[in-house]
Amino acid sequence: MIAPEISILKVEDCAEVREVFKECLAICEEIGSFQGFFSSVGKASGDYIVIAKSDGNIVGAMTVESFERTLFIICTIVKPDMQRRGISRAMLRHLEEHGKGHDSVCSSILCSNPASVESRKKMGFDMREIGGSFIEAKKRINPAVATKEILESGR
Repeated sequence: MIAPEISILKVEDCAEVREVFKECLAICEEIGSFQGFFSSVGKASGDYIVIAKSDGNIVGAMTVESFERTLFIICTIVKPDMQRRGISRAMLRHLEEHGKGHDSVCSSILCSNPASVESRKKMGFDMREIGGSFIEAKKRINPAVATKEILESGR
């Protein structure tokens, strides 16, 4: 495990993030999966992008969209030579800790990606199968925010 520095994407980091996306896209093309998905995400879709740096270099990125009170993880990438070192988990923790105004984090995971499924389970995500080849992973965060709203609304 490494302890990457986690932050929100800054303009000066855009070119480096684009290169990380390209590196991951090249590997996906080799195995013939999700070419269109990664190429569209590589155009920086999402409300914001969380990045992970190690030794000053970007090693991972996570595109996130906000809808109502849920943060939806659109895409998570980690450089191939940096995978299985806790980088994705660190970016998820960042969302949990800094998801002000949100009460949950949600993502869809391919059933064929058991490492991601197990990682989310270990972090306390609830899992449910959706549409045959995907699993939805959802976790409540900031329970005080949701509780306060319920109390204020009288429900």
